[in-house]
Formats: sequence, C-alpha cells, structure tokens
Amino acid sequence: MPFEVEHQVEIPIDVFLRAKLKELEVAEVPYTDKKTGERKTFKKLNWVFEILENGEFWGKTVRAETPAYLSDGPNNQFRLWAEALLKRELDLGQVLNESDLVGLQGLIVCKREQDRKDENKYWTRVADVIPADPAGDDPPF
Repeated sequence: MPFEVEHQVEIPIDVFLRAKLKELEVAEVPYTDKKTGERKTFKKLNWVFEILENGEFWGKTVRAETPAYLSDGPNNQFRLWAEALLKRELDLGQVLNESDLVGLQGLIVCKREQDRKDENKYWTRVADVIPADPAGDDPPF
C-alpha cells in the first residue's frame, strides 16, 4: 500500500470553528496515590470533534479531555460543553448518554498545549465549546 506525504495543516487557535462531536468515550486512568502508594483509577471523557469549516480544515479532528463527572458546579466542563451542544440547560438529576451528544454541532475554539513529556512538542486541543447558531452564521456576538 503506497503512502503519500501530506501537507501538515495547523488548526488555528483563538478562532471559533464549526464542528460536530464525532466521538465521546469514557476512559479509566490508573495512577498511584502519592500519600498512600495505593493504585487507584479515575475516569475522564475523551472528546473528538470534527471540523465542518469549508477549506483546509474540513474533516480535521481536534481532541479534548474533561472529567467524567456531571455536576451543577459553575466550572464543570462536561456540563458546560453538553449544554452548548444540546443548546439548553440540563436539569438536576438528568442522565446523559454518549449517544445524546455524538453528532451534535457547536462552535469550538482551540488552544496549544505543551506535551507533558517532551517540552518541544505541542498539541492542539479544544479549549471551549459554545452553541452553534442554527442558521449557520458566525458566533452570536
């Protein structure tokens, strides 16, 4: 199977891009408790957004990670992003499934994040999600 070298496209940061949530997956991450030495795990959500902008960014994907817990706290990223994609507030006690969110569209803004192990490597990650205007126009501001 032949492979062709492709042009590397750098997704812009601090710019709103129309995207849809392509995948949402719960991952269990193992770690060692520094105080007790005990092996533990925590859950996180892996988000994969596909850019829907015409041009060189079309179809490119951008990833993000958030805690996997859903709360009414003012900074709960899971809830804020879910509400942006659903275009409504969630009620206390409401239950969400991945299938409730996958395929929905919003506007994403990206950031560059330094690799934890290699200081010379950077990743493009989703920094925020806001509701998309149903008419398909620019952000509502």
